[in-house]
Amino acid sequence: MFKRIRLRLTIGYVGILALILVLFGTIVVVGFSQQTAAQQDELLIRETESKQSLFYSDNDEDDPDSDDEDNGRVSGNFTDESEGIAWAVLTPDGGVIEQASRASSLGLPSTEQVQQAARQGKTTAATIEGLGADVRVVSVPVVRSGKVVGVVQAAQSLAVVHETVDRLIFVFVPIGLLSLALAVVGGLFMSARAMRPVQSTFDKQRKFIGDASHELKTPLTLIRADAEVVTRDPAHPRAQKLMNHLLDETERMNTLLSDLLILARLDAGELGVSHEPFDLGEILAEIAERFRARAVAEGVHLEVEISKLPARGDRERTS
Repeated sequence: MFKRIRLRLTIGYVGILALILVLFGTIVVVGFSQQTAAQQDELLIRETESKQSLFYSDNDEDDPDSDDEDNGRVSGNFTDESEGIAWAVLTPDGGVIEQASRASSLGLPSTEQVQQAARQGKTTAATIEGLGADVRVVSVPVVRSGKVVGVVQAAQSLAVVHETVDRLIFVFVPIGLLSLALAVVGGLFMSARAMRPVQSTFDKQRKFIGDASHELKTPLTLIRADAEVVTRDPAHPRAQKLMNHLLDETERMNTLLSDLLILARLDAGELGVSHEPFDLGEILAEIAERFRARAVAEGVHLEVEISKLPARGDRERTS
């Protein structure tokens, strides 16, 4: 029985820990995924800013009469595709001015995002479908003299974010399994310690029941024997004595049952017990007086010398 209880307690410990680990892991993974996605957007914005710095030459800024054909043209050659990032330099209506070699594989240019950034005049970020995986696209408008003259887009596959999150999960899973294994060992140990007082109490209770059963069985056996003698021969010369003996054993059983009831009420906290000083000698004198008549009837001389015996407890229940 106790082994089954230990097993259930251990399963409960492990189950609670598993639930905590799942909740904690979910919160960490979701938070880390959002933070990684935000960092990806920041990286793409920095990539577009590096392209904007070369969008116009210094001569174009200083010469307001420069040829219109040069407006919106890129000065410089962009070939950097670091960290799997593709870029595209576009006109406000989505026309391609220049783009990285792998731009098309990441869904660039995204005309809808270009037009939205040009219309709103602010940076926009969106997730679009790419070849094989979703792609995160950041579109940054290039403003000249209060007018949007172009849009720079940068894109990176979301697989980069997913791979980072997967690595975190790959680290968490073994740690979680190891924690559960340790929880099993710790749960068995703690449940054994927790059950030790219960098992000790159960053993004491079982011993008490055995002793009480034995104490009750003895007077019952004597009562049965005396009753059988009187029943077979009511005129038996010792019939009166047997009847008195039967009454004595009945009184003894009544006392035992009363003691058991008192113990049960004490254990349940339903019986109040006072703790006051009293003279135990007086109690003994009263008990001796009650037995004096019976002693005389049996031809026994009962003499008790009692001095004052200070005690502390419940006087009524002591007698």
